[in-house]
Amino acid sequence: MDAKSPSAVIGIDALQNTSNETVTIDSVILAYPKQLKLTSVLLVPIAQHNLIGVALTYPPPQGPEPGVMWDQRRPAPGTTIAPGSLTENLVAMVTAEATTAQAAGLIVSYHNTGHRYILHTATRIRLQVSPSVCAP
Repeated sequence: MDAKSPSAVIGIDALQNTSNETVTIDSVILAYPKQLKLTSVLLVPIAQHNLIGVALTYPPPQGPEPGVMWDQRRPAPGTTIAPGSLTENLVAMVTAEATTAQAAGLIVSYHNTGHRYILHTATRIRLQVSPSVCAP
């Protein structure tokens, strides 16, 4: 993604609890970040197949796709997801600390009763920003 701003909103991963137990998100971090900082991670319920997608502003532009429940967003760490609940859009806010910044996805740690799990998303993140916005 080419940008004039050093920040972006990345919301192209979906999470769904297909187990029989409630799960709790423990943490979300960047996988192998290079000059990229994770500033916030949200879960946004979605009722259809539409996701937030990628935006260069936070919050994302008004008028999200049908089914995206932006007004019900909440911080990912500590959030519980009940079995059979709506799919959640995992939305990360990232900031580039150099003209090229990247990560090999997100690592989501979560648990249910007696078990801990780690999910490494397949979404790669790469920001290419103007040198003028990364100047000290």
